[in-house]
Amino acid sequence: MATVVFRQTGSIPHRRILAAPPLRRPPRDTRLDLLRGWLQLQIFASHATGSFIGAWLITAAWGLSDSSEQFVFLSGFSLGSVFVLKAGRGGWRAGALDLLGRLRRLHLMHLMLFCGFAAMVIAIDLTVFPGEATRTQWSWLLREPWLALPAALVYQPDFMGILPLFLACMALLPGFVWAMGRFGAWALLPPAILYATVQATHLILPGVGGTDVTFNPLGWQMLFLLGA
Repeated sequence: MATVVFRQTGSIPHRRILAAPPLRRPPRDTRLDLLRGWLQLQIFASHATGSFIGAWLITAAWGLSDSSEQFVFLSGFSLGSVFVLKAGRGGWRAGALDLLGRLRRLHLMHLMLFCGFAAMVIAIDLTVFPGEATRTQWSWLLREPWLALPAALVYQPDFMGILPLFLACMALLPGFVWAMGRFGAWALLPPAILYATVQATHLILPGVGGTDVTFNPLGWQMLFLLGA
């Protein structure tokens, strides 16, 4: 945004346009790194069945938000900040293109994780615990891998739901930032209504291959966009 300055020279005013200083990337905030590390420890503890730490020393044990909710909120905060920085430097299109690249990388990471986890479950099924693949809902991949792999975002066997949630929330970010710039805090009204609807109706998104969508993006989007 430019600033217009009028300077009197003799009897004729001259106009000089001063360009706003370019946005600079802020230094890395180590507090965010510490918070992410603490949330990772909480996730580990919450999955350690029967542990004292998982039962008493994580925020979810005291009726507060759990580590998954905090991660979604923090991701909205971080990615929203990055998007605004990129858009401030090169326009909304530049911010959207940067986010598109991040979406692509995260999608590839999800596919790699999906295939690696599938290989581990199948190996366990064949060697140690027969029927494990069926119990954890990987059987569709064994029957029809040519369909299951392309549908990996909505085909969600056990533990495969978190990255598709982030992808869905990230896809909402450009439109939400545009709405914030145009309508201010009122942009949060549609996400809030959608969240309330999900809570009131217990709406569950169906997946494919006999699975449901683990983290319903219609509900979780509110945390992400609130962080943004």
